[in-house]
Amino acid sequence: MSFFQTIVRSFSTDEGTRDDVDSTKEEKGDALNSVDDRNRGKSDIPGQCGTPTKSDFDKATANERDKAAEQYMLELKLKNSGSKDDTVVGGTDSHEDSGEDSDLEEEAADSHETQEEEFYLVDKYGFIIEDIDGATGTSGGSRTTKALISEKERQKRADLESSRSIKWVAMISEWNKYSTRQKHVVKRRIRKGVPDAVRGKVWNLVGGVDDMIAANPGRYDRIISLSETYVPNQDIRDTIERDINRTFPRHRMFKDKGEGQDKLRRVLRAYSLYDEEVGYCQGLGFITAMFLTYMPEEQTFWQVVNMMTGPTCNMRTMYQQGMPGAQKALYVGEKLIKKFFPKLTQHFARENCHISMYATQWFMCIFTNSFPFDLVTGVWDCFLAEGWKIVYRIILTFLRYSAPRLFKLGFEGIMFYFKRLPERIDGHTLIQQAFSFPLKQRHVDHYERKFYKLNPDIKERLDEEERRYKEQGGFGMGKGGCYEVKGKGNKKGKEEKKGEGNGELVVREDSEERRMSVNL
Repeated sequence: MSFFQTIVRSFSTDEGTRDDVDSTKEEKGDALNSVDDRNRGKSDIPGQCGTPTKSDFDKATANERDKAAEQYMLELKLKNSGSKDDTVVGGTDSHEDSGEDSDLEEEAADSHETQEEEFYLVDKYGFIIEDIDGATGTSGGSRTTKALISEKERQKRADLESSRSIKWVAMISEWNKYSTRQKHVVKRRIRKGVPDAVRGKVWNLVGGVDDMIAANPGRYDRIISLSETYVPNQDIRDTIERDINRTFPRHRMFKDKGEGQDKLRRVLRAYSLYDEEVGYCQGLGFITAMFLTYMPEEQTFWQVVNMMTGPTCNMRTMYQQGMPGAQKALYVGEKLIKKFFPKLTQHFARENCHISMYATQWFMCIFTNSFPFDLVTGVWDCFLAEGWKIVYRIILTFLRYSAPRLFKLGFEGIMFYFKRLPERIDGHTLIQQAFSFPLKQRHVDHYERKFYKLNPDIKERLDEEERRYKEQGGFGMGKGGCYEVKGKGNKKGKEEKKGEGNGELVVREDSEERRMSVNL
């Protein structure tokens, strides 16, 4: 099955304790309760816990589970209030304080009655698709496509992904050969879809993340340490904090205040210090959270750096002041729509419907904020490897299959249609259809040149950014306060400027330069 239905159990009072239980159709009921037993079921693999079997579940009576829960709540209450044996009140042993233990037990029992266990099913990406009471989840804006495909088709896709995983594992083991001498094979397999089991590794290889980490050992940890005391922009810090709770609230990793949100907070704060000129923009939160679902925290940070500053994606221009990258993307998108759908363009013009009204978020977040994750991950497979053409392909494919309905709608109907579009598509099928769309790279390049000709000031500014990018080895963005970081592109033996690249943190603000005491 392409969807692994998993029942996740959590106590709201202890967000770190979770047991995931795989549920299949052969087992009676789609929502078997798991038994919370912290003292058994430990796996030999570090960082993983064993999964209770169905026989374990059958042995545990309802009464035993209730007693275990009550004991758990009692222990937690005692832990928060202090150990019974160590607490002394008024110079006497706390055991002599009549009724204290019984009061705690009563409070724990009452808490157990009011705090029910939370059950929910998740899809293969970790998004909640259904609560135990049958309420359908929205996946934090990213809906699954479970209802749009048959069980037979879902199983077919799962089998195909499994067979492709074998080829991908073999290719990853010889990545240097494939990435240099057989690029066409890598491109073809990426377009067919990267298996979810190896996606994080493939993204790191495509983005050169491991090389970046090797070139900057310990750099991320030192920036994190600095972020605890150095706050150059409190507004950015506050905005990050507000947006964390809005980022994938229906994903099990970010659903509650816990480790997932902590990782997201640290990465976003670190990048806001790494590149103070950009700092933070809301779309960056969704993209970073997506990376975190596939790779560790430090790799996520450097993947964000690659995505922002690397020549393939160059997303940094989307978030700069004035959003020059967004202006360019909207212009190119509008011209491509006019080229391939002239009648639809005329209809949109009559209804005063401009591309910026429905596609801005698509460009700013590359679909991560609202679309099914089978579409999102497939787009990002290609985006990290090939760049912006896949984004335009997807939008044009949207319109190709939506045009008959859009022609019948007025302005409000068009806006409502695009708002509900994520619920209407099968991401896997749409991506494959997008590659059949007759869009060529020369079309994109042509309209980009026209945009720069119409906006020479933006062209000049982006050229300056590219110059700084090359001079600084691919990282460190300069004016406005930034962090000079060594990376790929630095030539060995090249004489470094005093104070730059020598392990010290350099912060530039306006025309002044000052050194932080932290050794980076």
